[in-house]
Formats: sequence, C-alpha cells, structure tokens
Amino acid sequence: MNNKSENLIRDFETWYAEVVIKRQVDNVRKAGKIEVHTFNPFLAPLTYAFFTDRDALINEPSASESANMIAHGIAKALVYQKVAGTSMSTSFGTNIQKFIATQLEKRGLGGATLVSGMDIEFIANKGTPEERTKYMQIKAGPQTINYDDVETIKNHFNDARNLARTNDKKVQAEDFMVGVIYGERDELSGNYRKIENETPHRILIGRELWTTLFGDENLYDALIAAASKCTTERASAENLHNESSKAVSSMAASKKIQSIARKMTN
Repeated sequence: MNNKSENLIRDFETWYAEVVIKRQVDNVRKAGKIEVHTFNPFLAPLTYAFFTDRDALINEPSASESANMIAHGIAKALVYQKVAGTSMSTSFGTNIQKFIATQLEKRGLGGATLVSGMDIEFIANKGTPEERTKYMQIKAGPQTINYDDVETIKNHFNDARNLARTNDKKVQAEDFMVGVIYGERDELSGNYRKIENETPHRILIGRELWTTLFGDENLYDALIAAASKCTTERASAENLHNESSKAVSSMAASKKIQSIARKMTN
C-alpha cells in the first residue's frame, strides 16, 4: 500500500470517529426522547416480543413487573430501530460521499461537481494521453435504488451530457457512471443491472469503485478494516453502549409506552 493510501486511511479513521461514531452517539441520545418517535400503535405491542425476556415473564412476575419488562422491550425495539435502521445507512451514504469528494480534491483528482444530477467528478488516467474527466452519481449500497429511480438516473445522465455539450465540453456517454460504496457485483439489484444493460453507463461497486477513484486495489478492504478498528477503539470511549441503555430506560419510563405495556398485562 502506497503512502497516499496510508494517508487516506488515516483521514478516514479521523472522519469515521468524528462524523460517523459521534453522530451515532448523538442519535442514540435523541432516540431516548419519546417525542422523536412516531410509531404504529398496532405494531408497538408486537415489538416487545423480540426484546423481552420471555423466561422472566413465564415466572409469573407481578403486574407492574410485567408491564415494566414489556415497556423495556418496546423501548429497546424503538431505540434500536431509530439508531441502527435506515437512518444510519442514509446518514453514512451522505457523509461518505462528502468524504470521497474531499479526498479527490485533496489529491488533485477531482471532487464535488457542479454538474446537475451528478455527485462527484474525477480524473481518470491522469497524466496519460487517455486522461478524461468522469462524472458519477454515488449510491450507498447494492440494493438502494428502486424501479422508479432507474429512469430518473437515466434522465440525469442525459441532461448532464446535453448541458456539457452545450458548454462545448467533449464528453461521451461512458464518462457518466454510478458508483456504489460497498458490495460485490453479484449483489447488485435488478434495477442497477437495468441501467448497466440498457445504457452505456457503468456501475462500479465496492472494490471496483475505490480502485477506480484512488488507484489502489487494496484500499477497499483496508477501509473496512479501519472502520472496525475505529469502532473498537473509539465507540467504547464514547460510551455508546451506556448511552443506548440510558435511551432505552428513558423511553420505557415514558407515559405512552407505560400505557401500552399496562394494557398488555390486563
């Protein structure tokens, strides 16, 4: 691994601690407030089954003890869904896009783009006769677009190409592509494959993407390892587990969840 990649990994570890982990700690604290939750009252009682100690309930605790255990189970489901569900993935996708743009700019390889419908631009084959500027939409994972997104993405590419030509920029259809932050090619959804099969636009996923942008085929695996290391070293220091326990206890004590739990014990 070259020095540029090592520097990028160090930047990634700092970013991961200061943006990803810190934001999750903040989100856990917010999740302990009942007012940030909008939950389905038909399903809320069902959620307790996943997180309540069934053996403890079988031992015939008092009504108040049963209600507290059920409330704790409902609260845990709501808090965990809030902090470890789609919001975490969405936040990560948005922020890692900014990280990539910053790293490209830092290395003189591109950065955020002003081209409408695109997220980044980067220089491919820099310093060679084949040097070209490429434009990319960044997506978080291999299953993150739906059927309707396919036509939207196609239209964005067409509009960007037409605008570039209007401004006398020499572009080809192959200069516009989609980059997927993580995953393997065989994990790509049919919607991604539809773009690749029906248009000249490539889909770069996981290792392909990071290698194309930064020229190091080992970078992808190194970044995943860095995220794991950073979580182990920094998350405990941030008391992530303790904060989640506090959030669950706060939610379980709320009047709304206590009311549902008491009804379930009657």
